[in-house]
Amino acid sequence: MHVRAIRATSRLVGAGLTAVLLAGLWGCATAAPEVNSSPPEGLAGTRLMALEQVETALSGSQADQRLVERARLAFIADCMAKSGFPGAERYYAPPPMSEPRKARLERSQLDLWWGVSLPDSAARFGYHEVQDPASPRPKFTDDDVPPGLQEALTGSSGDSTGDSPGGCLGEWNAIVYDDVGFTPAEFEATVAEIRLEIEEVSHGLDATTQATERWSECMAENRITFTDPHVAFTQFVGIEVTPQGYEASFKTVEPTDEEKHIATADAQCKLSVGFWDAIDQAENEAARQLVESSGDKLEDLRKANKKIAQNASESTTPTQQPESTTPTE
Repeated sequence: MHVRAIRATSRLVGAGLTAVLLAGLWGCATAAPEVNSSPPEGLAGTRLMALEQVETALSGSQADQRLVERARLAFIADCMAKSGFPGAERYYAPPPMSEPRKARLERSQLDLWWGVSLPDSAARFGYHEVQDPASPRPKFTDDDVPPGLQEALTGSSGDSTGDSPGGCLGEWNAIVYDDVGFTPAEFEATVAEIRLEIEEVSHGLDATTQATERWSECMAENRITFTDPHVAFTQFVGIEVTPQGYEASFKTVEPTDEEKHIATADAQCKLSVGFWDAIDQAENEAARQLVESSGDKLEDLRKANKKIAQNASESTTPTQQPESTTPTE
């Protein structure tokens, strides 16, 4: 698993109504990206796969993630139809993707602390690929959204869904968080806190320090001077660490030629010096330390995710299951 699968929750500042609608559904009890591992139940014997084990505790198993996602989409679609908005899924549900497209999006993900990873993407978008390519690109504008739809979905007509939305999302949360031991806000805050802790600890480990030094030397060979990739990244993108994770804001609307040049060299140097492998090692060590120090908290989250999946599986009837569609390329 690549380290970027455990990154803290990110949010782009200045999102409009369209973005809020799209984020509203996925921002509530939304699992982190799936990881390619199936660690054993519980938290014993985790030394070789600490990072994967922690992520499974935080997000649930791949099977449970898929179950919760399907149930959520079906429940929200049914609730919105009963609220007078049949077919409202087009405003908040992601289109299904083919496996090749999923693979392309995975390869092009951007790390909200260390920045770019692929030279070809960096040459085109600079650091602006912080606009996660896995996010949907809606075929509608704010003006196209029917009046009242956001309020029916989130319980709010403002520009933010807040920590505990009402509407159909509130109904969904009441069902899936029943007897979980966390409110939605508490659950998300605890998960974000753990992810940030892993990152902060990993930043101080020798593997990270040595990797950034090698990267800096490589950049100097290109006559570009930065102490580490985060410094280069934040020259063009503002990053703020909040209790919910990272918030990113752009310093320019479009990437400049200078940004593209630096981002391309950045990505190339990361590949040439084995930067990502070193960061993986550092974060795995930080996760191992976390398992030792906070095993009980992780176990509580693992059990909570299992209960959420159980509640989700009991939330829909066969008639509520979403219709299958042809994946998009």
